Amino acid sequence: MEWWNDLWTGIGDWAASTQGWRIISGAIIPAVAILVAAIVAGLIARGAVRTLFRHHERQERTNAVAALITAGEHAAKWGSQSPAARERAEELGTAATIAVRLLPMKGADRAADWAEARLESLRSSSVNVSLSPDIALAEFTETLAEWLHHPKRAKQLFIEPSTFAGRIAASGDYDASSGEREEATAALPAT
Repeated sequence: MEWWNDLWTGIGDWAASTQGWRIISGAIIPAVAILVAAIVAGLIARGAVRTLFRHHERQERTNAVAALITAGEHAAKWGSQSPAARERAEELGTAATIAVRLLPMKGADRAADWAEARLESLRSSSVNVSLSPDIALAEFTETLAEWLHHPKRAKQLFIEPSTFAGRIAASGDYDASSGEREEATAALPAT
């Protein structure tokens, strides 16, 4: 134990000497400062990169959902479009559902499946003159926007289309007669 005390005494004497203090103030303190500065800079850069990635992912999700909503708007006008416009609208819908499937987000596959079924029902209801696709389009848009803000709710939001038709028919927002409600329910694809 005595050698331990001698070691610390020797280091203390050396640090108190002129030559020791010159080495400490000229090399050791700047080296420690540079090391601390590098660690702080690394942490700041890491935070900035994470923020950049989060912003990019948020932008990607928003663009994919916006593409689905645009495809829904085109599907709602399906009955009044030319064959070339219909083909283009169908391509938009397919590209949008693929973009949603590729998102690194909870419920992306479920949302894409749901959107495909809803797009098909919007196309069907736009061809049928007696049905107004506006309500279904509004619900389509609201559901996708809700999922965009709360991805963990995908199971509750993207229920089966037949269950959705029952929910629409039971809600007070739907002003159609019971005959139109049955037609709306029948127009939805069965899964």
